Amino acid sequence: MVSRKRGFTLIELLVVIAIIAILAAILFPVFAQAREKARGASCLSNEKQIMTSVKMYTQDYDEISLWNWYQGYDYTTATYVPFMEVLQPYIKNAQIFICPSASKDPATYTTGCTTAPRFVASTYIVPTWIPYNYWNFFGTIMLAGFVVPNPAACTGYSTLCVASSSEFVANPAEATYLMEGYFVSYVSALKPQFGSACTIGAAWTPTDKANLARHTEGGNYAYCDGHAKWLKAAKFLQDNSLKASSYNLPQSPFMRVAN
Repeated sequence: MVSRKRGFTLIELLVVIAIIAILAAILFPVFAQAREKARGASCLSNEKQIMTSVKMYTQDYDEISLWNWYQGYDYTTATYVPFMEVLQPYIKNAQIFICPSASKDPATYTTGCTTAPRFVASTYIVPTWIPYNYWNFFGTIMLAGFVVPNPAACTGYSTLCVASSSEFVANPAEATYLMEGYFVSYVSALKPQFGSACTIGAAWTPTDKANLARHTEGGNYAYCDGHAKWLKAAKFLQDNSLKASSYNLPQSPFMRVAN
């Protein structure tokens, strides 16, 4: 008697395929979350290295920190100098300024900067432009409590006031210095790494995955004392008191005001 090998029936095959599909549906999101956790950890490391370079820069320049998101105009190269440019000698790696979870397409972040070729020079920002309370551009309640030598001169949103230093912040361990966002530059043949500064910003919603919520509904923030940590975007954006005029930006407890 010749035995015949029994194959799978159609129903059995469908059952196996269904089981595989269910397992895939369960495991794939877990794998994606694990990958995002790894990217988030790499991003956090980037911010720590950037803050180390900020501390080194501050020490070299008599305790004066970065005064703005761009560091003036360079007439020799006809470029507005991005803050990354002055930190690069301490870091020596331009990739540190790009979060692995962030898009490198400028159109993801802004419709501006279109008069010349543009690119994303950094996905981390120094939020010196955020108008918290009274429209001070840098005043004593500006940028996490930075002290200004002449606060009386800082009366309007676009008034340029020079902040003293991150070393004189009232609450350095709670004062945000670096956050996730976008820094778009114009392409410059003479400054190929970071170009000429054009615009900077972040979207102020807790669900914005391009900026503040890149990493599992949250983002990484670095503080004036040099440490960095992850915060949920909704927590960072929670209102603490007043909001800045029509811009409707929250005064987060993580952007501490000066005492």
